[in-house]
Formats: sequence, structure tokens, C-alpha cells
Amino acid sequence: MEPHINHVQPGWLGAWLQDRCHQGFEVPEAECLCLRMYYKFDGIPMPLRHQLSRVTLASTFAELARRGWVRTTDGAVSDALLTPQYWQHLLTPNYRRSGPNYDYALGEAVFHRLQPSLASPDSADRGRAVARRGIDATTGRRGPHADFPLAASTLPDILATL
Repeated sequence: MEPHINHVQPGWLGAWLQDRCHQGFEVPEAECLCLRMYYKFDGIPMPLRHQLSRVTLASTFAELARRGWVRTTDGAVSDALLTPQYWQHLLTPNYRRSGPNYDYALGEAVFHRLQPSLASPDSADRGRAVARRGIDATTGRRGPHADFPLAASTLPDILATL
């Protein structure tokens, strides 16, 4: 199925994602992209950052799945992917789980493909670009507050789950 691209809503995060990657992503890549955007929003244009809450991001990815931008390996779309609840569950922190919340390296590689100035067909170049930005490929963290993986904007979402 050919992804339906909507250029009518320029202020919508989904339109920005579709403009950056017309062919869309398979489910594992889209999940890592969604999580990466939720936990770390550098690289997202400032006017779109207000759309990075758990509820709004879940609605955006559900709509992208309905448009065929998120798909399974065989090109089909699972009914579960079409619901915001699927994406909200993905973004809900699971404090009982040990280890990383998601595949940071895949999340960075997928997000890197959205950046036109950084795009490169060579995956080794993508890895070098991630390393140049000071991101640890195993943890996905960087900077002085690397031990705190959640963005400040997610605090209301965390408190709402308590």
C-alpha cells in the first residue's frame, strides 16, 4: 500500500515526519522513532515540540499507521497499530522492566534518516554521525544529565500514571 501523504497540515508533527521520509517505516523502526521522539526531542523543530506528549504522539502515530506510513514487513497494517492506545501503551513507562526502554541505536539511526542534512546511504556514516554528536550507542544518552532519560515535558505523564 502506498503511504498517503498529507501536506495540508503544515503544523502537524505527522506532516513533518511524512515530508522527511515519504516511504514511512516498518513497525519496529516506527516504534523506536516514537520512543526516541518522546524521550529525547532534540532535532524536532521548536513549533512542533508541543505535540510530543504521550497522548498527542500516540494519536499522531496511529494516524500515520492509518495512512500507511507505518506498516508491517509484508506491507499490511495491523488493526492494533491504528489505535492511539497501542502507541500510548508503548510510551507508558514500565518501571519493572530492567534494561533500556527501547533500542537507542535503532531510534537514533531512524531519526537520523529524517534529517536531510545528515542523510547518507551508508549505515556506517550514520553510526559515525551519531558518535560525532556524543551519543552512546548502547545507552542513547549524552550530556551532564545522562542518568535521567526522561524529558522534562513527560513529568505530567509520569505523575498521571501514579
